[in-house]
Amino acid sequence: LPPLAPGRYRLDVVAYDATTAEPLADPLALAWFWVGDPPSLPDVIIDADWQNGITLVGHDGWPQTLLPGATITKRLIWSAATSIQGDNTVFVQLLGPDGAIIAQSDRAPEGGFYPTSAWQPDELVADSYSLTLPPALAPGAYSVLVGLYDPGSGVRVPLAEGGDALELARLEVR
Repeated sequence: LPPLAPGRYRLDVVAYDATTAEPLADPLALAWFWVGDPPSLPDVIIDADWQNGITLVGHDGWPQTLLPGATITKRLIWSAATSIQGDNTVFVQLLGPDGAIIAQSDRAPEGGFYPTSAWQPDELVADSYSLTLPPALAPGAYSVLVGLYDPGSGVRVPLAEGGDALELARLEVR
């Protein structure tokens, strides 16, 4: 076998029908492991803590100005101080000058491949999120927010210092 490419992998167990080779149930994840060097530290360190024990270590920076119609993809680096109870969804939002949501990305970390309940204490979890800006984006000051919520109830996880979303950046559209 060729060597595994660097990255996160998951060991699953699946039961199959011996005659049809069809799975009898969804795969059961047993363990996750990393091959190669772990994710690098982000360019911008934040260390913002949520009340459930998750920390946003930082991000790789945001542009100071935005171009209408552009797609911005940024890497966020997460960590957890302890084992996390339950799974969370991450949201990243671009808010307009009036506070309205202009663009948004919501999803489980690593596209659901590595749920927060499986995170190991103090490991770095790198994940990228994309925001596609409308082509007719008006000039003005915009904010990028990030947060976590319970996907079943939609209830946001509060930050340790209060509030339910963290402002990552203020950006300008010209």
